[in-house]
Amino acid sequence: MATQPTDYARGNAHPARMLAPVIRQSRYGTVESERVPWFLIILALTVSLAVNAAVLSSMLLIPFTGSTSDSQQKDLTVIKGDVEDEVKKDDLTNDEEGLNPAVPSNLNMERVEPVTVPGTEKKDEAPGIPGAPEARPVNIPPPPGIGNLGTGGGIDSLIKGKGSTVGTPGGVTDILMRAGGFGGRSGSTRQQMLEEYGGTKASEAAVGMGLQWLARHQAPDGHWSLDNFRVYGQCNCTESGQNQDIAATAFGVLPFLGAGETHKGNPDSKGKYQKTVDKALRYLILKQSASGDFSSGSAEMYAHGLAAIAICEAYGLTSDPRLKGPAQRAINFIVHSQSRQGGWSYNAPCTGHDTSVGGWELMALKSGQMAGLEVPSSTIERAKKWLDDVAEPDGSQYAYQFRGQQISRSTCAVGLLCREYIQWGPRNPSLRKGVKHLLEPDNLPGKQRDMYYYYYATQVMHHFGGEAWQRWNPLMRDYLVATQDKGTTPKHQHQRGSWDPAGDVWKIQGGRLMVTSLSVLTLEVYYRHLPLYRRDMGGGKK
Repeated sequence: MATQPTDYARGNAHPARMLAPVIRQSRYGTVESERVPWFLIILALTVSLAVNAAVLSSMLLIPFTGSTSDSQQKDLTVIKGDVEDEVKKDDLTNDEEGLNPAVPSNLNMERVEPVTVPGTEKKDEAPGIPGAPEARPVNIPPPPGIGNLGTGGGIDSLIKGKGSTVGTPGGVTDILMRAGGFGGRSGSTRQQMLEEYGGTKASEAAVGMGLQWLARHQAPDGHWSLDNFRVYGQCNCTESGQNQDIAATAFGVLPFLGAGETHKGNPDSKGKYQKTVDKALRYLILKQSASGDFSSGSAEMYAHGLAAIAICEAYGLTSDPRLKGPAQRAINFIVHSQSRQGGWSYNAPCTGHDTSVGGWELMALKSGQMAGLEVPSSTIERAKKWLDDVAEPDGSQYAYQFRGQQISRSTCAVGLLCREYIQWGPRNPSLRKGVKHLLEPDNLPGKQRDMYYYYYATQVMHHFGGEAWQRWNPLMRDYLVATQDKGTTPKHQHQRGSWDPAGDVWKIQGGRLMVTSLSVLTLEVYYRHLPLYRRDMGGGKK
């Protein structure tokens, strides 16, 4: 068998060594080089293909028939739970109050017996304990949430004047409906109180005409003037007063507030006087100093007290946060101006006391309390000392500055109203004696022209109630309705709705504007303030 020579190694001049081929005898009789039989190759290929096919099939079948891992199962479970357990949100746009009718109640309050008192029912038997002695009449406790008395009453604070005035849970929380509050000035409550306490259609018509006259004589910037009101009314109305625009603006806006008219409107009148009140409040606030004084730095307490009442009432009626700051500052100024004797005089800081000025300041403090503002109880307590100093020994009559002066019916009415607001109820002997004095023939409405006195005395009688009010009210109401200007004077028809101050004690100081304001406020007495106490309810005073 021939051999093939191999190549020379690189770089070697000698030929490479030749190796002899391996020759084997084939089992099939031929002599040839070693080969793998063809059927073995086919068999190996077949087995290899079968094994590879089995492995490939198992790999393809795993994603479809195999179970998921634990982590995959958890993920699927979480996603599924988020969808199924989604919390249904409440419908905050639902305007229907009350229980959801779709939710069954868990209460079953079936009555077992029609009568809870043991024994046989006796319908003709008087209520109470049989045979018990008749007890003396006592005041019924005040209803819940009124002031700091009764269940749910306001909470006294450790810091005087910081306590809650609206009551705790379970009490009455509407501050407008507190005793002496502003809650009777509009809506059905006003109509009910008007009828209950003796108002008439004629008296309400007189109020309406009075408000129209006041609105016609307001200045463009919102203020009123005691002396120049005819300029802004562009008329020839007579009887001007003295120059005091702060007091005049308070006198102008208070009758509107008394009728429930505010700078936010009044549904009863469809906002007829909304702009009138808004301009007046803006004027007063612009005139208020940083210390809270409304008298443009002159510290005239008379004007400040009137303006403070107006701002506090406006805030109490509307809860407008823009008024809270000015109202509280006005209250703070009164508190800080109080004299050591407990009263107030014409100029701050006050020395001594003046009953006329003090009446306006104390009414402003009470208006602040009714509006929910902070009024230190210590200030009210000191005011009692002032009243004691100017009162007669029996407390029924009050002088101007100190005991022993000549008594006037005006200062008596001021003193008695202050006592009603801070201390005394209709069972108090001194108050009863003072009311009796106001009912003397010479002090009854119509005997003299003194609208300032009538304004205070009417409130005293209204809060006192009973026979005294029944006697006073018709005289006062009919007198004011009869004396109102009806516009029948040919040359002065523009005076329609006002009251002529001719012959009035305060004609020079207040003129037509002040007398008209006090007259309207007096006719609004039925609903301007809720009664401090009612005869049929007791009211908690004695």
